[in-house]
Amino acid sequence: MPSKQSNALREDYEQMSGRVAANPGMDLATMRDMTAALSERQREPTGVTYEEVDVGGRSALWARPLDAAADRAILYTHGGGYIGFTTDTSRKLAGHLALRIHAGSGVTGAVS
Repeated sequence: MPSKQSNALREDYEQMSGRVAANPGMDLATMRDMTAALSERQREPTGVTYEEVDVGGRSALWARPLDAAADRAILYTHGGGYIGFTTDTSRKLAGHLALRIHAGSGVTGAVS
């Protein structure tokens, strides 16, 4: 049986799917607002600091656990090909991944 959280997420995706189907020409800002709402469901990782950085003229975010090792890191790119996700919508997930491996996590920004 699905959890309460799983059902809530399924309902969110169903609502998003309905909105996109009703407006196939939806603008990018509206799509990003919908994905931002999904990221609000994520729990904030504890013991992680964030730093906005510039990587070759592109915005990025560095998520670093307080106990991060200096010899490894993750480059988190939200799966590739997505236009709705941003550094902010991926921030918490990247922070949780960084905590798991005790290393920094670089989050790239979406191409506008």
